[in-house]
Formats: sequence, structure tokens, C-alpha cells
Amino acid sequence: HISQGVTGRTIKSKTVHFIPDTSKEPSFLRADNNLTSEICVPLLKEGNVLGTLNVESDENRILTEEDVELLTTLSSPIALAVDNARLHAQVKEMAMTDAVSGLSNRHALEQILTAEVERSRRLGHPLSLIIFDIDSFKAYNDKWGHPAGDIRLKATAKMIQAILRKYDVAAR
Repeated sequence: HISQGVTGRTIKSKTVHFIPDTSKEPSFLRADNNLTSEICVPLLKEGNVLGTLNVESDENRILTEEDVELLTTLSSPIALAVDNARLHAQVKEMAMTDAVSGLSNRHALEQILTAEVERSRRLGHPLSLIIFDIDSFKAYNDKWGHPAGDIRLKATAKMIQAILRKYDVAAR
């Protein structure tokens, strides 16, 4: 489990852990009997652990304090790259998701639908598309206001998502 072993201690303490001799470390989780040393460095961004940089070695190459220094130096740019990748994925997700309903947006639907039509033709499988409209939704928004309409859209999206199969897509 992530909370155990050297990695667990590194995450909890947010500090580097170096085990020069794993045979002398009672809490070392041995997955490989050939491992003789280990360094685990937290990947930190604004005090939060994004992951760890974990290096293990066997008797052919014992890890040293120089390795600790190198990995510690590398940890900051790696943490930055990991955080940038996370942010990029988050922005991409936001660009493909309707902000109100949480469903895929029109842009995402067009991409998915193009790919699904192509796949259906290639494999000779049928493809279904269901389009529906919420009756009198404009009148509802006009009468009760857009915040109430947003609540109705979220509730409808939640009902739709609850009945989707694993590979089905719902979009607004």
C-alpha cells in the first residue's frame, strides 16, 4: 500500500529517504531479494506530494550520497513537469466538458461521433445516436431563472450518466 515502506514514509514526511543497505532496514518491503539500496525522493509542489522518485539498486551498483544529491536536484524539475502534465490534462478536460452539466460538450461530441462513425463503418457494427430535448426549457429558464435551469440541467445530466453503459457518451 502507498502508505507503507520507504515510499510511504517519504510521502508522510515529505523528506528524502536513503537506505544504503536494505538488509539493515527492518521496514523495507522486499519485492526483490537482489535489492541492496534505495533512495526515495518526494516530488513536491507547494508543499504537496505529487509522487515520488524511487531508485533501487543491486550489489552491482550501490547507491551513494552523490546519487541522493543528484535525485534531489532532479526532483524539482520532475515535479514541475508532473504538475504541468496534470494541469494540461485538467485544461483539456475542461475544454471538452460542458461547465453546467458536466457532460461532454459539442466539440467533444463532434470528435467522438466522427471516430465512432468511422469505427462503425470499419467494423460493420451498428451505431445508435439518441438526441432529445427538454420540453419548454427556455420557458422554465425565463420563469425561474438561469440558476434554477442549471440545477435542472445538472439533475438531468446525472440521470443520464446513471444509465450509461461503460462506453456510452452523453453530451450537451
